[in-house]
Amino acid sequence: MLLRAMTRHVKEQNWFAVGLDFLIVVFGVFIGLQVSNWNEERGLLQKEVVVLEALSQDLEGAIESFDAFLLRIERQTQRQLELAEVVDGVRLDVTPAELDALVSDAVYLLLLPEPRRASVEDLKTSGQINLIRNADIRRRILELEPTIVDVEQSMDEQRRLVFDKVDSYLIANYDLRGIANGSGTVVTESAEQYWPVTNFPRESQLELVQTLEFRNLLIYRMMMLSGLDFTLQQLSREYRETNEMVHGRLRELGKEP
Repeated sequence: MLLRAMTRHVKEQNWFAVGLDFLIVVFGVFIGLQVSNWNEERGLLQKEVVVLEALSQDLEGAIESFDAFLLRIERQTQRQLELAEVVDGVRLDVTPAELDALVSDAVYLLLLPEPRRASVEDLKTSGQINLIRNADIRRRILELEPTIVDVEQSMDEQRRLVFDKVDSYLIANYDLRGIANGSGTVVTESAEQYWPVTNFPRESQLELVQTLEFRNLLIYRMMMLSGLDFTLQQLSREYRETNEMVHGRLRELGKEP
């Protein structure tokens, strides 16, 4: 319709009308592009909100898991200090059952937290990280990787020490019936009873835990646990800071986290 009118105006050499028709066409195209850009921008904002909300939920779940593990690490550290007093002869009035519990909690127990890297990896591999249009958040997500690796390396060091050294030493030298039967304060959280006999004679193994080899195993376990505690606390702080940045971005987008 407009094209037909413009053609007629050209034939009539009505240049004012031609110019007006041209302005109408340009204005229409401009409005159409603006509407298209607005719709595209709105779609990108909605996608960013979905990604940020999922990321925040995963970060909060990881932080909750870290807090629980840090409490368990704190309890195990305390039990290691108590066992160290027995090993060094500061405390000698420990019963066989109490010693079993200390050895179970301080040396036998292996804590392996889950650093929760799945969401971060998914964002990078799927390309969805580019949907987050805040450069600081994108950079912060990428900067989480080295600390996650530190936590995993610390876990691997603990795993190798326990499997290769501690377990073999306990199996060869320590009467594990008290630990297997659930006399340890941590082991008793499990309903399983690995050793059905309850009335077996228990003799003190003070001399065994006061040997140089056992003392060194305990020292190594304390060092490894301290390293895990440090790296896990650092990762927890980084997750909290990242989550705060995500919450700030969501508020900028008009979504209350």
